[in-house]
Amino acid sequence: MSGRGSVTDLFIYKEKGQSGIRVLHADCVKGSGVLGDVHAVGGERQITLLDLNLKKWMLKQEKKGLCFDNFKENITISGLDFEELEPGSILCIGRVKLQISNWKKKCYSKECIISEKVNPCPFPKGCLFAAVLCSGSVFAGDEVRLIKR
Repeated sequence: MSGRGSVTDLFIYKEKGQSGIRVLHADCVKGSGVLGDVHAVGGERQITLLDLNLKKWMLKQEKKGLCFDNFKENITISGLDFEELEPGSILCIGRVKLQISNWKKKCYSKECIISEKVNPCPFPKGCLFAAVLCSGSVFAGDEVRLIKR
């Protein structure tokens, strides 16, 4: 893997607790998140990113971990090494610039069946949160570039 990848899936969540709607493009708004997404309320977790390898791993599991249903990714990315990223890293997708704001999702290892089975759980490493620095549209298939570590 390298400092480059591509967008494989995009999701918008219209209501809390509902499944996401897969879209071909998403409009990212500086300081807010994905336009039309219920989670676009500003703060540090404006957009949620998921590594495609983690998504594939999740789909193979017989039993779901706590995070599987609670996690709502906006952008699924393939080919980018998420372990290279840390808070402050900047990704560029077309004109959109995202800054990694919260590195690695919190793990609930004491309550989670996956954590008991697979230790350490891969979920915290393949799930990141970002803030929108520059607005624009992201399309499925767009290149993702790491422009600052």
